[in-house]
Order: sequence, then structure tokens, then C-alpha cells
Amino acid sequence: RWFYRRIIGELIMVRILVDGDACPVKEQIAQLQQHYAFDWWIFLDVSHVLDMDHAHIVYCDKGKDSADLVLLREAKKGDLVITSDIGLAGLALSKKCDVLDFNGRIISEEAIEAMLLERSIYQKMRRQGKYGPRQKARSQKTNQQFYEACQKYLEEVYEREGN
Repeated sequence: RWFYRRIIGELIMVRILVDGDACPVKEQIAQLQQHYAFDWWIFLDVSHVLDMDHAHIVYCDKGKDSADLVLLREAKKGDLVITSDIGLAGLALSKKCDVLDFNGRIISEEAIEAMLLERSIYQKMRRQGKYGPRQKARSQKTNQQFYEACQKYLEEVYEREGN
């Protein structure tokens, strides 16, 4: 199936922009691309090497948030940004992008303020030497949740656009 968005009378393919530096779901996105055609961009800094079929791989300078900044420059209204970086998610939402995290949760404008506040509180705690609970190792179940959420998103776009 091909997924398109109508913009000023012309058809363009849905774009998925991936924060690739620490992305654990690249394989799941590649699997989805076998069933749904979409324009897929992965943004990485040059300390990573990646070879993914049918993906545009954009290498960025090393440095804190360098790949995030390049991703944001490329992002346009209606793109799907896949990231677990709350700051990047907030900025992508401000550009009217849809945002999905690596666990398959849609990040909404309503939820982002609370998530940014929580991030700020945890940063202050870490500066004081206090650390929260450790994250559990990523499971196959979590990868499957991501796959299903991304698939649902693509299906909804297809239905909404009426193709």
C-alpha cells in the first residue's frame, strides 16, 4: 500500500523521521516499510554506522543534540517523528509533527508539558546525587507494542486520507 498526504493538489509520501542515535526499533520500522511505503529518514551522529535498506541515512556532526537539530530542520508539518527524547518531541510538536516514542506511545501536545516538567525534576534530582529507579531491559513485548502502534498510525493516515 502507498500512503500519501494531499498538499496543494500534489501527492507526497508520508515521511517518518527517526532519532537514530539510540533507536532500538529500527528493525521494526524496516519491517513496516515492507508492508507500507513511506519515506524514511534516520538521523545519526558520525560516531554511529548504519546500513538500512530503503532509508535515507543522514549523518550529523558529533555533539550533544546535533542529530536532533538536523532532524528538526528537516521536519515539516504532518511528518511522524520517532524519538524518546522529550525535548525533541516538544519541538517536533511545535512544528505540527506527530510524535511516537520508542515504546509506541503517541506523544500529544496535552501530555508534553507534564513530561517536560517530569524531565526537569529528574534532572534536578540527578544533580543532587539522587537517582530514580533503573529502567528495565528492553523486551520483545515492548518492540511488538511499538510495531503495532506505528502500524496503527499508518493505517489511520491511510483511512484519513481516503486512499
